[in-house]
Amino acid sequence: MTKRILKPNTTQTPDLILDNLPAFSNAELRVCLVVIRSTLGWNKESDWLTQSQVVKRAGMSRASISPAIGSLVERSILLVRDEDGNALDTPAKRKAIGEAHRKIYYALNVEGPVQILDSSPTPPVQELDRPCPDPGKAPVQILDTTTPTQDNTQTLQETETPADRIINRLNELREASWQWAQFRPLKATKANAEHINGRLGEGHPEAGLVLVLEYLAAKDAGDEKSRQFFDCVTPFRTANFDRYLTLAEDWDAKGRPSLNRTPPGWARDDRSKLGSEFSHVTGVAKRDDAAGQVWDEVVATLKATIPDTSYRTWLADAVPFELSNGSFKLVAPDGFTASGIKSRYRSEIERLLSDVRGEPTDLVIEVRHT
Repeated sequence: MTKRILKPNTTQTPDLILDNLPAFSNAELRVCLVVIRSTLGWNKESDWLTQSQVVKRAGMSRASISPAIGSLVERSILLVRDEDGNALDTPAKRKAIGEAHRKIYYALNVEGPVQILDSSPTPPVQELDRPCPDPGKAPVQILDTTTPTQDNTQTLQETETPADRIINRLNELREASWQWAQFRPLKATKANAEHINGRLGEGHPEAGLVLVLEYLAAKDAGDEKSRQFFDCVTPFRTANFDRYLTLAEDWDAKGRPSLNRTPPGWARDDRSKLGSEFSHVTGVAKRDDAAGQVWDEVVATLKATIPDTSYRTWLADAVPFELSNGSFKLVAPDGFTASGIKSRYRSEIERLLSDVRGEPTDLVIEVRHT
């Protein structure tokens, strides 16, 4: 394949995108540009990207980016595959690969009516096919950038280390597990990566360090005293890490049971304050078949847009209880979970319920009373 761009510090953009701008939402267009920059910008057909990278580079929230990726995949504009080349064409497949900490590769589908790159041998091109807008200027030279030139390599090349990915996951868990007036992510500085790189240097796998973070987040979510220690240092100190890893592996082997149901921003001794605003269901709340089918579709979309820790903390134990005209009744296991669902996800759940049912649907949250 001939690898050519017009000049350094530019990226080819397919006409398929430029000629159809109204067909893309803001988030979809940003995802396309991120993928184009990471692939065609480096003369590659595909590139490995984490969702956190896409979110960061696109400058939008995960809740906006995940559905945009799904829409682009459904429309065959974006190709998403695992490292073995298997198509990840559903949110469930992409989520499973992400949770397994395996690589996901993105590519723009160039097998359309527009030929993006000519793979046949081409003689050196001296000037653009289009006339130069200023006849007094020399033609633009086509430069071969098979090997990036020294002056643009440092500014264009983007790499992500294991420590970067671990800190990205740490920030996701911090944001999801506690209440913040204004969330400020921790940066992947040399100082912040020191203890992480120390444990990696001892031979601990990246997945092991992430498991420790997910265990601590599940255990301490909402506890303000614990929030200050959920950082780049404390979990990975030599004196702490082995003990945390043992506990985390045991928790994972048991299927990651719920460890804490304190909503972010609430102290553990404040639990009695929650739940009084909700109606109660006495006895065991049994899943309703019709409501369950609708809920499964809603959950499939939600799980692709929120951290797995958030799903397990707030939604995993909720029971779809009743479906009636214009309302959907969801039973939470306790008042804390009910309050968390109401404050965090009610509006989004109602939007998804309405989309699935094809009519406006209100979410009614009740608490199981035993």
